[in-house]
Amino acid sequence: MSDYQNPILVVDDDSLILETVSDVLTSDGFNVIATTDSLAVPSILEANPVDIVITDVNMPNRDGIQLMDDINALEGTLGRKVVVIVLTGAASQDKALEAVKKGAFQYLSKPFNIDFFTNTVKRAILQLSLP
Repeated sequence: MSDYQNPILVVDDDSLILETVSDVLTSDGFNVIATTDSLAVPSILEANPVDIVITDVNMPNRDGIQLMDDINALEGTLGRKVVVIVLTGAASQDKALEAVKKGAFQYLSKPFNIDFFTNTVKRAILQLSLP
């Protein structure tokens, strides 16, 4: 997947998780933009060719589900599909269902298996290439 050049946006209010996820992606050859500020996501998406967002669910200001609403609303303006992978430390069947209904590509519980996580990102990249 080293030919995939667009940055992947990682959003998590926990700086340790943010750093870990970013490091995993970077070591796999991906470009990463990381933020703890969920309110900054729309402007980051507008300023960068991001089409994959990995977000935590439970965050202050805008949680991951609300963030999905923001992303879905922006897609028309951006002119591109944005694939969202949701991470959470508080696995909830209701939140998972809500995320999937809003179009989440995958819902992963923390702690997650690194290989499964990176394979999920690679599958998301393949999904973007489908018509």
